[in-house]
Amino acid sequence: YQKTSGGAWTNITPITMSVNIVVAAKCKVDAFSLAFGNYNPFVGALVRTSTVNVYCTKGTTATSITLDNGANWSGSTRRMISGANYLNYTASLSATSATATATQTPILNGITLTGTITAGQDPPVGSYIDTLQVTVNY
Repeated sequence: YQKTSGGAWTNITPITMSVNIVVAAKCKVDAFSLAFGNYNPFVGALVRTSTVNVYCTKGTTATSITLDNGANWSGSTRRMISGANYLNYTASLSATSATATATQTPILNGITLTGTITAGQDPPVGSYIDTLQVTVNY
């Protein structure tokens, strides 16, 4: 509408404009932890699981989901550290690729992270820690 000089409103030709956006392929990973609890080297292997939530925009394919070797690795061995002492462990993900079906739902409803500490290691008493990172390529 436009106002005429006499004060009355009259119709004008509508203006057409475009509205657009691009939804980009994006992924993110929530913080996660793998808590082993107490280790007894005299008992069998200690196995624990946790969930890693990877979120991607709907229809995005995470072509690879990988764990790094951790902050204290040596060669191909992941290790937790306490002072100058180490405790070896393994860690693996149940899935290494997938396609997101919904942006607000984790891929595969969460990816299982499995960690194992083998029996018979000989670490001194202490609190051991390591840091793992997940990388998602899409």
